[in-house]
Amino acid sequence: FRLTLLEYLIVGLIVVSMAMLGVLPAVGIGMLLSALVFVFNYARIQVIKYVIEGTTYRSTVDRPAMDQRLLSKRPGWMQIMVLQGYIFFGTAGEISETVQNILHENEDQRLRFLLLDFRQVTGMDASAMVEFQKIRKMIQDEDVSIVLTTMPTSILQLMERDVKVQEDERWQIFDQLDDGLQWCEDQQLASFND
Repeated sequence: FRLTLLEYLIVGLIVVSMAMLGVLPAVGIGMLLSALVFVFNYARIQVIKYVIEGTTYRSTVDRPAMDQRLLSKRPGWMQIMVLQGYIFFGTAGEISETVQNILHENEDQRLRFLLLDFRQVTGMDASAMVEFQKIRKMIQDEDVSIVLTTMPTSILQLMERDVKVQEDERWQIFDQLDDGLQWCEDQQLASFND
């Protein structure tokens, strides 16, 4: 009584396959069906926990009141996207679609920084890199920097190999979210002085 209806159907198909085709094909069919159910269930999980504006969420740096006013002056200059779970081909498309929407929505507000925080990401497969390559193409003609924070080493290695994040100065990598936020704020404040 612990199995769901779908799991009972899979078990029934395995039993029928075993009777008709033999043990080995039945095991293969069972594995294939279980994998498809896993992909379907995992793809329904939201990979983006939330998106928040940089005027709302700040670094822990204690800044003078004038700097704080300047950082609040122009809404939309930084968007923070907190990612979660396992990123694979079934969920990675949501990231590139959201980035495209953010870029489109912020055309007038001059988005300068898009920060992606990987602190709650449990892993990522190589097929997800296609979506990050799409993001690289999206910002190619934009004056937007992508800031990656709290990336596990395995994900960073994939990003370096497949997306070439180290070769493009518009991609910045920081060990901690707060370090990435501070860098973005420093760059934004410097732009007011230019």
